[in-house]
Amino acid sequence: MSISIIRATSEQLLALWNGRFDGFIDVTLRQMADGELENYQICDDGIPFGELSVVWRLDDPDEANGTDTATLQGLRIDEAHAGRGYAGQLVRHALDVVRSRGFQYCTIGADDFDGERLQSMYRHLGFMEPVKHSSFEYDYHGERKTCTYALLRQKLF
Repeated sequence: MSISIIRATSEQLLALWNGRFDGFIDVTLRQMADGELENYQICDDGIPFGELSVVWRLDDPDEANGTDTATLQGLRIDEAHAGRGYAGQLVRHALDVVRSRGFQYCTIGADDFDGERLQSMYRHLGFMEPVKHSSFEYDYHGERKTCTYALLRQKLF
């Protein structure tokens, strides 16, 4: 077993998503092409089993403003690899990337589906400051859905 973290290309992201997350594909690929998003994948012997994106700028400056605050989105680890610390490893890697770009803050959202468990993990990783509670709507196979989440922030410097 050889664990590595790679910065994924759009082709690698599409291969990992494999038709899932349809409502997010177009915007994610546009953000990647515009340099506003970087996707990182954690791999076992070159086969990805998890991902996390760093987003440098969003419409909501509380989340990511492109100058001193970036955000982490879409943390996913396959069930077969869950509970082994890989999510934390991926988050720490992403925080190193954000820090290396000179950003002072990083945010992350803990959605309400598994909010308490996620918030506990994120606090353990240094996201101690609650910023706000927010929500967004998205299309899921033709059905409008709403995701509500707590936005947490970490000061990097």
